[in-house]
Amino acid sequence: MGADYIDYLIADPTVVPEEDRAFYSEQIVYLPDTYQCNDSHRRIGARELTRAEAGLPEEAFVFLAVSTQPQDHARDVRHLDEHSFDG
Repeated sequence: MGADYIDYLIADPTVVPEEDRAFYSEQIVYLPDTYQCNDSHRRIGARELTRAEAGLPEEAFVFLAVSTQPQDHARDVRHLDEHSFDG
């Protein structure tokens, strides 16, 4: 990525092969038994939602792996809402 404000990159050996680690300034953290799927033909939304529009706090870190199935996304967001905390 080459951004001095990114310390780590979560990846898998397919997306960032071991022999390519030298090309990254970030520490590569490999997740076991995973593959980051990509779909270059999938349409990206016309605009980004603001945190407020998405119901997310303005000053918090949100970590979410979103499924491609809409019903799973709704479940994931409900899970976040049920397990969120002020810190």
